[in-house]
Amino acid sequence: MKQIDDIDLDIEEKFDIVEELDIGRRSYELLNDEQRAIVDEFMNRISNPDGKVAFYFLSGPGGSGTTFVISKIVHLIRGMKKKVSTMAFTGIAATLLPGGRTMNNRFGLNLDMSNSKIGPSSKAWTELENIDMFICDEAPMIHKRALSTIDLKLKEIMKSNIDFGGKIMLMAGDFRQTLPIQNRDARKFFVSFRFRRFSWIFDDFRFVSCFV
Repeated sequence: MKQIDDIDLDIEEKFDIVEELDIGRRSYELLNDEQRAIVDEFMNRISNPDGKVAFYFLSGPGGSGTTFVISKIVHLIRGMKKKVSTMAFTGIAATLLPGGRTMNNRFGLNLDMSNSKIGPSSKAWTELENIDMFICDEAPMIHKRALSTIDLKLKEIMKSNIDFGGKIMLMAGDFRQTLPIQNRDARKFFVSFRFRRFSWIFDDFRFVSCFV
């Protein structure tokens, strides 16, 4: 079995649209009222794009159902013939998501996350260009340098000055549990690398709370 980061960047996952829509509709019935409201909001947003910035942060403590809700959103979006990319900071978390990959793999980030190796002639470039929505779990673990690199890459691909190239972004996680991974630094340095320190984008996120 391949490791998450061994997956070819140019391979796009195949799935049956009718089956995805059926799974999404059936699993929608399993959601509670709060979770349905979250899913409804995302479905409305992706069904009616207006070209405006669309950043969301789905928050909730461990066991609150964020990953469960994400999986339902993915199936429904696929059933709408839209393209969604799921990822997480770590490989273990990525395996819990439909079609999940690590963030480094999805965007071809180098080791210090300061650059992306994805070029205009690659299929990965075309994939990123065609994706309607990006979903990233464990977002509080993301180093702000990685977010900056992803932001610049999507702007380059989409030929746009809008943050993240105007893509719909859904981040998820629990700020009470995780901090970015940084080798041999004190806590004050960990905090300075946090996702929330990426304030010029963070302030534009709409926060949605998820509870079982």
